[in-house]
Amino acid sequence: MWKLIPLCTLVGLATAYNISFNKYVVLELLPNRPEQLQYLYDFTCDGIKLSYWKPPSKIGSPIHLMVDPEILHLVINRLDKYGISYKTYIDNVQELIDRSTPKNLSYSFDFTSYHTLVAIYKNLDDLAKQNPDKVQAIIGGQTHEGWRIKGVKVSYKPNNPGVFIEGGIYGREWISPAAVMYLLHQLLNSTNADVRNMAENYDWYIFPSFNPDGYEYTQTTNRIWKKNRHERTIYGRCHSIDLNGNWGYKWANNGKDPCADSYNGRKAFSELETSTMSNYIREIKDKFFAYFSFTTYSPILLLPYGYTHDYMNLTNGQYDIIFDGIKVLIQKHNISYSASSIADVYNITTGSTLDYIMGTYQKPLVLGYQIDDSGKYGFLHPPEEIVPTGEKIVDFLMAVLSKAKELNIP
Repeated sequence: MWKLIPLCTLVGLATAYNISFNKYVVLELLPNRPEQLQYLYDFTCDGIKLSYWKPPSKIGSPIHLMVDPEILHLVINRLDKYGISYKTYIDNVQELIDRSTPKNLSYSFDFTSYHTLVAIYKNLDDLAKQNPDKVQAIIGGQTHEGWRIKGVKVSYKPNNPGVFIEGGIYGREWISPAAVMYLLHQLLNSTNADVRNMAENYDWYIFPSFNPDGYEYTQTTNRIWKKNRHERTIYGRCHSIDLNGNWGYKWANNGKDPCADSYNGRKAFSELETSTMSNYIREIKDKFFAYFSFTTYSPILLLPYGYTHDYMNLTNGQYDIIFDGIKVLIQKHNISYSASSIADVYNITTGSTLDYIMGTYQKPLVLGYQIDDSGKYGFLHPPEEIVPTGEKIVDFLMAVLSKAKELNIP
């Protein structure tokens, strides 16, 4: 039930090891007036920004805010002062963290638990060894902490049109790499005739994690870390960049504090992850026609662009492709998705992979699939959500690629 409550501050996320979020709550706020929205945009107290899981975007659009229990009363008092309504979305963040994190991270590969980056990369290598005629391990880029950005190419026959799959650009979104790995295994092992048809008639460029450093950090230090791990002394106590804001098409500095989760750097392609992966994508730009990015956590299909509110000029065929993807999610999985531009969902934001791929290469099919959270997990999907999420993604891709083929795309 909605309550009118009243905000002062939220301490920044700690960066020490063994961080606990016991009794931290996530509030869902609903601004109904322009001054409320502006207040939440600008809110700061003693120079400390709020920790938004779902940031302010527009009037009437829910906002998710994580709050330290020690200052919850201050947050409530301030929200009440501005008449901003709220309800509790997650009542204890640590409980969800514990549920998503096994006591001992497994190095054997399955879809009943989450895995380390080492285990994911080992599985990619194992699949390449087990299927040398179909699977090729790929190094697309590198990170500041020395990890390689590893993926695979899956190809059953020459001259197939290509599909690029991007997972894990945000460190904390474990469900994304896991679901992408599920997709990969289905492409190789499913006996379903429709899956086999999809698998064997496209070349697949699959990267489970675009942000290996961030993913590793969430498994050792801070479970809800979002950005990469490029430390810079110039930033003082803050460091790291939102990699999904650092790609160089119509890029603009978002002017935010470097401590903010959405800080996108001082220039485009400032990060090894984005600069090296963009080089790899440039090398294969003529080998794929479709690009899919998997993030969380709303039932929305994101369309370019984020840098402008002007809509991309979609053809009737592109509308039909999107509609078929939404239809299968509704009819088969009973979940209602919508489609909207990045700017309409998140307001003006630059530097996303979707903007870069569409703006630079004008591919006919560029979509961001946001993994839904069933209204209760945020970024912290429990492992039992891996298979259902993977099944939705497989069905979605079959629907959109089938429609694209029917329309002679590419």
